[in-house]
Amino acid sequence: MRVLPLGEPHWKDPAYRVLIILLPLGLTLAAMDSAYHGEIWTDGRGFATVRLPAEADPLEPPLEYQLRDLEPPSSARITAELEDGRFTIATDQPHVKVAWRVTGHARDQKEE
Repeated sequence: MRVLPLGEPHWKDPAYRVLIILLPLGLTLAAMDSAYHGEIWTDGRGFATVRLPAEADPLEPPLEYQLRDLEPPSSARITAELEDGRFTIATDQPHVKVAWRVTGHARDQKEE
């Protein structure tokens, strides 16, 4: 165990090394994670297509999906990943209410 001295830290002391992360030029906060969420009911076959709002920023991989079946209990899964602002959910039973959330990096419109 190392006891650190009181007082001002000195940048040459290895005990006070600070990790500095340099971001690539042009990277802004707009390129950080964005998330969209909502609820949807599956149809009589157990499928539902989620359409993101037209004004939603396009999401870049890696994408993370979170699904939770609300009523009745079932097993929800992604059957088609996000493409052109929509993705498809399937459940083991028909007419299931599913809460969904998709997270990814928002593409900065200035870069295009």
